[in-house]
Amino acid sequence: MMVFSRKSLVSARTGRAIATVVAAFAVVLFAASSASAHAQLESTAPSAGATIARPPSRIELRFSEHVRVPNGGLRVFNEAGARLDRVSPRTAGSVVSLPLSSLPTGAYVVSWRVVSADGHPVRGAFTFRVGVDGGGGAEVGDQSKVALLARRLLAASTSRTDVAALYALLRFVSLVAMVVLVGAAIFDASAARGFQWNSRLRRCTIAAGIAAGVGGIGSLLVFGPFVTGRSLGAISDGTLFDDTLRDHTGRAILLRSAALVALSYVLSRRSRVGAAVGAVSMTPALAAILLAFVAVVGQVQTGHGAVGRYAAAAAVFSAVHVLGASAWVGGLFLLVREIGRSANGGDLSLAFGGLRRFSRLATAAVVALLVSGLFATWRQVGSLRALRTTAYGRVLTIKVAIVAAMLVVGAYNRRAVRRAGNAPERLSEVRRRIGAEAIGGVLVLVATALLVNTAPARDVVARPQSSTLRAQTTLVDLTVAPARRGRNDVHLYALTPEGLPKPVTEISASAELPSAGIAPIPLRLVRAGPNHFQVLALDLPIAGTWRITARVRVDAFTEEVASGTVTVAK
Repeated sequence: MMVFSRKSLVSARTGRAIATVVAAFAVVLFAASSASAHAQLESTAPSAGATIARPPSRIELRFSEHVRVPNGGLRVFNEAGARLDRVSPRTAGSVVSLPLSSLPTGAYVVSWRVVSADGHPVRGAFTFRVGVDGGGGAEVGDQSKVALLARRLLAASTSRTDVAALYALLRFVSLVAMVVLVGAAIFDASAARGFQWNSRLRRCTIAAGIAAGVGGIGSLLVFGPFVTGRSLGAISDGTLFDDTLRDHTGRAILLRSAALVALSYVLSRRSRVGAAVGAVSMTPALAAILLAFVAVVGQVQTGHGAVGRYAAAAAVFSAVHVLGASAWVGGLFLLVREIGRSANGGDLSLAFGGLRRFSRLATAAVVALLVSGLFATWRQVGSLRALRTTAYGRVLTIKVAIVAAMLVVGAYNRRAVRRAGNAPERLSEVRRRIGAEAIGGVLVLVATALLVNTAPARDVVARPQSSTLRAQTTLVDLTVAPARRGRNDVHLYALTPEGLPKPVTEISASAELPSAGIAPIPLRLVRAGPNHFQVLALDLPIAGTWRITARVRVDAFTEEVASGTVTVAK
């Protein structure tokens, strides 16, 4: 049997904790650049790629949820790259519009960047043409120019990797600080009897408060460059910071951070002073619970729980989820710090009593997590296919697996606590197992941070579907929107292998659903440009993977065939 000294145990435990935190930071930083936006563009006017006879009086974009347009977020360019918008865009809920003066005949590109209701940037670009050039040559040349310009603008509007990574890291730091502090408040109110609220716990809450302050201030400073696609140097731009404080997400970050810093102060001075809010004096425990509740409200307003379907119910369930996670994981962090070392006067019966009270608290927290987690999964995922095929679904599956492992370890710990009596050697053994459970909690927080930065699976599978169909000498860009059961708009663009517009004589197409035994249905395509054909309001009545076959007549004697699949959601 190997014997460890107290010093070596502490060193080993500290080393494991540091290694876990460093690994967590690395995962968050590595995944930050692939974070997805959450609001979805549902339609534009003019339509993407459309050729219209008369110049539009305005550009209109319609999204799946409320959005905000940052400064310079909606711009219009001609084929020469000259910017034509002269006024600021208007936002009405989920609709963004930009008035335009009369546009001459030619091709145009619209570059847009908005902030979704949960604080994530969404970007894109599309082209359209005013007037029809009977000759065709100039029209194709203009379209080639604006297509290249659109790609350049889209690349320039991408959030910089360093900014996205820093913002993700600051969010993760804030999340950990919140779990520790809210968990400490719940632990103090319900399970702390038997443990001294001593200098170790005070230092822990002070460190968490500092982390909350740094994470909050840093998030407020970096949010502006993050959503506008600018560099870290833009932190010094006061207008961006002002925009952040006027934004819903910025105000929620400020509320959460202020509440957490105040909560840290109350907890760190728990045994010394009371607390006062306005003219009402209250105990530190009550003040801590109220501040924890405010912090949770702020957290819910910065994530998926504040937007989408059933937003009111989702906000309640999200708050329950955060409280449950904090009570369980945050309480574990505190137990790792104190178990076996903070029994009153060396009375181990009090320490074991505190462990049993925490065990009951953790059981209630797990029930709250399971119920709220099932609701969130139903709302954000919706189907097994979305769970299997999306990044959100895969990360959620990993998170559920970690939680399941924690539940197994936790159940073993609870049984060990019940059977331990007051034996000091059993207390040391339980402490080691709780440490393993706490490491699992860190991994759960990493998965949670990744989920916050990932588009919900239901939105991903329901967004417009695009596919590139390959023929012998022609590429066919296929877009189906909104890719949901019912009426859809289908667009096909003929391109060269280099991705440039390719004028063709005709495109015909058919759609079939082999899984449901639906034979090919001819699509009534209408020419919308020299390389663009479309059918509007096509009824796709059954969800599933549809196969689209396109026949491209390149000239009077040559026909090429290309096929591919798109997924239509319920």
